[in-house]
Amino acid sequence: MIKFALIILMTVGNALYAQDALKEARINLTKAVDDDKTCSLMINKLTNHQNATEMAYLGAYYAISAQHQFLPTNKLKNFNKGKKLIEAAVLKDPTLSEVRYLRLLIQSQSPKFLGFHKSIETDQNFLCQNYKNITNLDLKNKINNLLKKDCTI
Repeated sequence: MIKFALIILMTVGNALYAQDALKEARINLTKAVDDDKTCSLMINKLTNHQNATEMAYLGAYYAISAQHQFLPTNKLKNFNKGKKLIEAAVLKDPTLSEVRYLRLLIQSQSPKFLGFHKSIETDQNFLCQNYKNITNLDLKNKINNLLKKDCTI
């Protein structure tokens, strides 16, 4: 009985920690663009990602961290690591609008020569088609700002 209670407590504790990490990841994404310490902190917090959304945020933070690197080889290494994590997150659950939003965000901000731009139109269409099903108002606003058009039609 005690073993069962401990397992339940650990499971609930892990779920609460994951929710906190995801909430923090959402809040700090914009700040990480200008603050390498925030970027590094979030990479450390998300390293043991639990789901596709956390994996996509980890990838976004790695991609963002590329701009904080001095050496071009480190820039490319971090960007490619982020790209792989984001693509893996989309493969893990292609129905998640937040994951598609993160991929679109990073792709739209990345230089074309890095080769991470092929899904822009696909993600734009996906986000507009699924816009009405998104319940998170903050995510809806971010999508509208990124797409620069209203998807409520």
